[in-house]
Amino acid sequence: MKFLLIFVFAWVLISSNQLFAENFNADFVYLDSLIEHAEEVDLGIHLTFNQADNAVIKQKNPFVAWVLTYTIVGFHRLYLGTEFTTFLAYFFTLGGFLIVDIIDYGVLLFALLENKPIDKYVDNPNFFMWN
Repeated sequence: MKFLLIFVFAWVLISSNQLFAENFNADFVYLDSLIEHAEEVDLGIHLTFNQADNAVIKQKNPFVAWVLTYTIVGFHRLYLGTEFTTFLAYFFTLGGFLIVDIIDYGVLLFALLENKPIDKYVDNPNFFMWN
């Protein structure tokens, strides 16, 4: 039932978005003239990227990973940064006939409830992420 409601909600959202996209008209000549006459502004913000920033980006939210177990089978593994072939294995075997997917659900739920990091599951190429 939950899957059906999510599917109907997604279908309504996508179909309503297409209705608005059909009525959209862009004046590309006006947009080009805006870009040509635009002035460059220095806001004084200079961004740099270093290893510390990369570590923050790799942190994954256990709640998001847990919620994604409700969506397409194996989608939570893509979020956690596994290889695409592992996602395909999850998808075509329906998460190990839903057994592996249910165990992943439990592992992520316990990590969420106990406030534990899920770093060992991030970028894990194994089919069994808890292995």
